[in-house]
Amino acid sequence: MPGVVSANHNGGGRPSATSPVTGSRQTLEAAQAATAAAEAFGLDGPVGQRLARGGTFLERVIQDMMESADRWRALLT
Repeated sequence: MPGVVSANHNGGGRPSATSPVTGSRQTLEAAQAATAAAEAFGLDGPVGQRLARGGTFLERVIQDMMESADRWRALLT
């Protein structure tokens, strides 16, 4: 799209080295927001239950991804 800069680029045409970490943190924040919203809607209703499951899913996937990145980081050095 013309005029749109991807969030994972540093402006120089190359991917930023910190973008995966930033993206992971942002996704983790979204997971935490979903969990908080679930509690606000009430965990006994369908909306709260879906938000809680979605938040838990995102949190676990991001944690797995960050652990995997740490485990395999040596391949980049």
